[in-house]
Amino acid sequence: IISGNAFRNSKITAFIVPSTVRFIGRNACYGCQLKELQFVNSTVEDEYGLTIGDFAFSGVNTIYEVTLPKQTVNVSPSAFSQIAVLKAILVDKDCPNMRSDSGVLFQKAGDSYNAVCYPAGRNSDSYFFPEFMNGGHILPYFCIQKSNNDNQSQTLLKKFDFSKLSAPIVIEPNAIEASAVEEVTMVNVDSIMDTGMTVGAPMINVGKDVRYIDPIAFGAG
Repeated sequence: IISGNAFRNSKITAFIVPSTVRFIGRNACYGCQLKELQFVNSTVEDEYGLTIGDFAFSGVNTIYEVTLPKQTVNVSPSAFSQIAVLKAILVDKDCPNMRSDSGVLFQKAGDSYNAVCYPAGRNSDSYFFPEFMNGGHILPYFCIQKSNNDNQSQTLLKKFDFSKLSAPIVIEPNAIEASAVEEVTMVNVDSIMDTGMTVGAPMINVGKDVRYIDPIAFGAG
């Protein structure tokens, strides 16, 4: 176990996580100056696996890519938040619980996949949610993308597209905050919870699949 706040705001520049670690706590490496983050794959079957807690690596603005090991079972949506330069979260090909789609992290939930984390520095101005979600949820803190004046190369999201989904999904509270988004068409979406999608789009097209929209689904105004 790596306890919460263990290395918070420390000056460590490299962190190699052993395969025997099963839990990384809240804020464990928050605000560190890491330039290298490496997870070692387990060579044995582990019934517990690896869980990465809330804000564990949040604010580490020196990490450009992360590859999660095959023993990963759970990652908090906020674990890699507030990292404006993070371009991709990848997953070992033998991991049964997690999946990456063009650098965007998903977690298996029964026959579905939940959207866990959209890297704030991903090099694309649009994202098409994948068919394999199969009715899953977009979790809180999935995409919190804000302009970073110190990162002029940051590509801001302008479009979310739900047209490839095979079944309607649920957008949970505080799931998406992306002020640069200009275009949203809500097809294959069942429900949008409170502040589920806070975006800058002047118009949002709501499709026939939408069953419920919270009064402040698109922000409090």
